[in-house]
Amino acid sequence: MELFSQLFFYNVDASPHGLAIADLNEDGRVG
Repeated sequence: MELFSQLFFYNVDASPHGLAIADLNEDGRVG
């Protein structure tokens, strides 16, 4: 889980597409 979090953060900081991935991740987490 920690690795996933790191990768997620890296994606957000890597490119603007990370934002979209973040939204999807948040939705999935809540769901």
